[in-house]
Amino acid sequence: MRGKTFDKILVVTLGVGFLFVCFIVLVLTLRDLYMEEKLDKEIEIVQNTLNKDKVDEKELNKILNRDKVSGSYSKIEKAYKDNIKSILKLMDNIDEYNKNVIIEDTFSIDNIKNDGPEFVSTKEKLKEYFNSYEKNNKELKKIKEDESLWSYLPEKKSSKFDQNYLKYNILKVFRMKYLKNILDDFSNKKDLLDQANTMITFLEKNKEDWKIKEDKLSFKTESLEKEYQKLNKKWEDLLSGKRPIIKIGE
Repeated sequence: MRGKTFDKILVVTLGVGFLFVCFIVLVLTLRDLYMEEKLDKEIEIVQNTLNKDKVDEKELNKILNRDKVSGSYSKIEKAYKDNIKSILKLMDNIDEYNKNVIIEDTFSIDNIKNDGPEFVSTKEKLKEYFNSYEKNNKELKKIKEDESLWSYLPEKKSSKFDQNYLKYNILKVFRMKYLKNILDDFSNKKDLLDQANTMITFLEKNKEDWKIKEDKLSFKTESLEKEYQKLNKKWEDLLSGKRPIIKIGE
């Protein structure tokens, strides 16, 4: 009789223990789902803040420096926000570069008259701009690489899910208006530098066949005149923003 009672108690105890374990697992699962949802919302807030032509830096810094989730998702939140901070720092550098590239007067009559036909000063300036472009573009490519994206995750605690989740959400940031505007301008500067080099090469190659006459660039032949006008038309279009958008840093 005692044996049967003991068996019943054991069964009940094991049953209660099993239910308790199931309850704990359920609670932890629900907690993880809740934290994942909170992280999704926080990332959406960051993206919405960046999806504007002009960003409220004070508000953005407040968002990037706060902790909204806990548990296993906290490391993803921190890695995400640290990545965004690095990206925005690079965007500041690229934006500064965009503002400092001043080449609109490259093919003005005054510049052609003063620096042509060899364009020594102009070529030196374009070279400096191009070198700065390459440096920034190299950093842009690097910051999009997996190693860089995942470098902010705790090495021994990150899973494939963490890595893929992080990569997906960070790469989405580059489509937000604030970043896209800067990168479109960056792309435009590269197009302008390439076109400037093409036009200078043309003028150098044909330096015996053109001259400045009555403050106008005049060519000896109609074919050269048409070719230059075609090049200049593309130059003018690029200056006005009429250009195909090319992908940078991919």
